[in-house]
Amino acid sequence: AHGDAGWALHWMEFFDINYVRQKHLAQYSLPDENAVPSDYMRKFAWFTMHHDRSAVRDRHILGEVHLMWGSHFPYDDSNWPDNRQQAIRLTDEVSDQSRQALLADNVGRLYGLPGYEKGFTDEEVSTFPDLVHF
Repeated sequence: AHGDAGWALHWMEFFDINYVRQKHLAQYSLPDENAVPSDYMRKFAWFTMHHDRSAVRDRHILGEVHLMWGSHFPYDDSNWPDNRQQAIRLTDEVSDQSRQALLADNVGRLYGLPGYEKGFTDEEVSTFPDLVHF
C-alpha cells in the first residue's frame, strides 16, 4: 500500500470491531472462523511511510515487518533531494535495529533482494497484538 501507513490501524480496528459484532450473520464469514479482517491485512499487506510518525510509533501493533520507508519521489510531497535526512528524522526515536528494518531490511526481505532471499517467516508476518477481544 503506497502512502503513509497511519490510516491502516484505524481501519483494521474498525473492520475487526464490526466483523466481530456482525459475524453471526451468514453474509459475513472468513475462511478461518477464528480470524478477523486485520489478521489477513497484517499477514498479506505491507505499508510504506515517509511523513508518518504515527505509523513508526505504532509499528508494534501493525507489525514492524510490514512497514517500509518510501521516498514518494517524484511527487511534490517528496523530500527529494533530502530523502536520507527525512528517513533519519522519521526514525529518530527507534532502536538502530528497528531503523535498519524500516529503512532497508523489510523491503529487501519482502522482494527477496540479494542477501535477503530467506524473506519472512510465517511467525514474523502473523504475530501481533489483537485489536479486538472476543
